[in-house]
Amino acid sequence: MNILLLGAPGSGKGTQGKKISEEFNIPHISVGELLRESDAYPLFKGFMDLGELVPNHLVEEVVLKRLEEEDCKKGFILDGYPRTLEQACRFDKRIDAVIDLQVSNTIARRRLSRRSREGESMKVVDRRLSVYKENANSISDHYRYLRKSIIVAASDDPDMIYDTIRTFLEVCKV
Repeated sequence: MNILLLGAPGSGKGTQGKKISEEFNIPHISVGELLRESDAYPLFKGFMDLGELVPNHLVEEVVLKRLEEEDCKKGFILDGYPRTLEQACRFDKRIDAVIDLQVSNTIARRRLSRRSREGESMKVVDRRLSVYKENANSISDHYRYLRKSIIVAASDDPDMIYDTIRTFLEVCKV
């Protein structure tokens, strides 16, 4: 099963991605981590440090290369991708289920302030949230139209959120 985790920074994509990965035995791929670990990171760093999106063609190349690896043959969980409608449209046929984790900016800011990356100011956090919101509705609407998604309130207890996700994924497998 190929799963997308959508949600603002701080919405719990990493937490839920790890839970899904453990239960369904498929890799959880955080695109942000993938970019930071890439040989091309110096090229991406300037965008990421400002809270901006790395250009589509650069991100897509890294993501597609990772999805060709052996551990993704039976499925994968992509966390933080797609970030634009253009990316989403090019990726549609590969996706079985989309989990859209929704959280308020207040909760996202609080979560991010607790785990902020080295050198990341709240100004950058706010920019990341703003950039996410600019594209989020069109991507969410796109997957709802394709009937592949569920919207999950991500401000609840992580275990309760996961129960909702698990139920959705079990239905998607049928």
